[in-house]
Amino acid sequence: MIDRMTEKTIRLLLEQKEPITTSVIANEIGVSRSSIKHNLDYVKKTLQKAGVLLNSIPGKGVWLSADEHQRKAVLQLLQENSDHSSSYNYRKKYILDVLFEYNSSYTIQLFAEELNVARNVIAKDLEVLEQWLLKFDLKIVKKRNMGIGVAGGEFNIRQAILENNKEFMNEIYGSEQVPEGMDYRISEKFYNYFLEMYDDFDILYLQELLKDVEDELEITFSDTDYWQLMEYVAVTLRRVRKGNVIVEKNIMNKLNVNNDQYTAAKNLFDTAIHGLQAYLGLEIRCMAAQFIVFSNHGLDDEINMEYFDAITREFLEHLKAIIANKRFVISEGLVHDVSLFIQKKKAQETFAISKRYDFRQDIKHRFPSLYGITLTTIEEVESCLKISFTDDDIAYIVMLINNAIDESDHPINTVFISAADFHTSKYQANKIMRNVENLTISKVLHYEDIKESSITKFELILTTVPLELKKNVLLVSREISDDDIEKISRAITEKQNVEMADLDEAFHLFDPKLILCDVNAKRKEDVISRGCQLLYEKGYVKKGFEKKIWEREKTTPTSIGNSIAVPHGYKAYVKKSGVVVMRLKRPINWTYEDRIEIVFLMAIDFNTQSEVYNFFQQFYAFIDDRSNIKALKNARDEMEIWEILQQSGITA
Repeated sequence: MIDRMTEKTIRLLLEQKEPITTSVIANEIGVSRSSIKHNLDYVKKTLQKAGVLLNSIPGKGVWLSADEHQRKAVLQLLQENSDHSSSYNYRKKYILDVLFEYNSSYTIQLFAEELNVARNVIAKDLEVLEQWLLKFDLKIVKKRNMGIGVAGGEFNIRQAILENNKEFMNEIYGSEQVPEGMDYRISEKFYNYFLEMYDDFDILYLQELLKDVEDELEITFSDTDYWQLMEYVAVTLRRVRKGNVIVEKNIMNKLNVNNDQYTAAKNLFDTAIHGLQAYLGLEIRCMAAQFIVFSNHGLDDEINMEYFDAITREFLEHLKAIIANKRFVISEGLVHDVSLFIQKKKAQETFAISKRYDFRQDIKHRFPSLYGITLTTIEEVESCLKISFTDDDIAYIVMLINNAIDESDHPINTVFISAADFHTSKYQANKIMRNVENLTISKVLHYEDIKESSITKFELILTTVPLELKKNVLLVSREISDDDIEKISRAITEKQNVEMADLDEAFHLFDPKLILCDVNAKRKEDVISRGCQLLYEKGYVKKGFEKKIWEREKTTPTSIGNSIAVPHGYKAYVKKSGVVVMRLKRPINWTYEDRIEIVFLMAIDFNTQSEVYNFFQQFYAFIDDRSNIKALKNARDEMEIWEILQQSGITA
């Protein structure tokens, strides 16, 4: 068993790219430096089991020599051998698994003994779990002379089980390969997750059950819908086989199940369950309703499509005003795709269905500013429709918008001007086109042959000769060096993605007094509290602002990629607009996936919509430039951060 201090040390080392001293490790973990030094030998031996070396240089610190495969092996080793009793998330899953399995037969004392913690720890855990269960309309009850139980409908219990399991998906690091014959929609990640959570099921058998459903209904589930439905079937069969049958009407009864869907659900139970069909009427309806939700066939009957289209169009218009990108065209196809997704989200929330998508982190990493713009704009839709978008949902909408931008993509039409002979000039032009994406050099000219009227029609003018003309002109060297290629690439990116509108209004949201450098925090709770307290002390917000921030953060974490988080609050509890800029002393976990170094905590109270758009145009153009973020991370102090913000024009 790996002790807690060793586990924390190894997890901290996995997060580092540079050597880290024992003093920093001790401060991060909350133990003495001597304890860390004495424990390093055990850390080293533990890492060797996964084939990973612990290196050290006197005066600099320790670090790991490990590739991605080895890091994954270390995480799996920790998962299988660590003492999890001190982790609330582990205790939460353990307690809920037991309560759902053995309702009313466990006491606080028994939980404390099995988890090797004090009774008061379990009592506090149960208080938190009571709040978590409320969103499923479930509650914890204590039955005299029996123990603790969960009260509520069977359908709601299953939704809680699925959600509880889902939270552990990203903590499972199995290395089992997907076997031959497995459906192409099953990823290695889900396969290992399924083996861990549902080891009493043959996944190939469930695959056959779903194949029969698809054949009968003549539909094909998407990959994420497929494995989420598979998990629902597994939970349902496990519960039914143990006598936990749905007997109460629930939200799924509102869906209009047709004969084909009902028959397909009945056939699934006939195949998997024997002798209980007479008691499974509501079970069959619920299963058929899941086919509707995960296939999206039949959801249109439940919603007013014109109403959703209107809300979607307004939302996209607001986005477009902020993005200010000429390639972002609000086509009917984009309105339809985003509207349909929002409609499905509304239906899923109505019918207590939570969907997950695999690519959230990739979207955040590749499009941090677009993710941030969508995150801060989507609240209008949430307020109108009384729904809450998760970070998975935000990522999916960003994907749709980015696809629309990519579909309207066009290479930048360019002219190349040189003093060289034609063949040398042609070689130079071809070199540029081979190394720069989204650029087409449609004309090559000798500098003596140019006429201003003939070149101003081009979107970009590349020249090795200085010109009097300045607009859209980029001067490069005759050699077309690597620096030139990088300069041209940046110019293309700026033209395609940062075509900013002229901004007339000036906002003074940034202030040197609202900049904090090297904030020493271990949790995002500490960071948000520090920022909100500063806004309150400086007269920007009223009491209650922090609570409002947290309401949003619990639903949709505000990490947007590129090591940035943007917690924000509008109007309510805001006296005047302001942004706290916090650079953390060390990166912290904002979510189980995101490590954050820079936090912009925003209090927004603009009078007009145009003010909102203009601010976010400037702000997201700033954070989209990774050199700006690098400069913030490397700044010496608060005043240098202020100078960086001023130089960018964002404080003007």
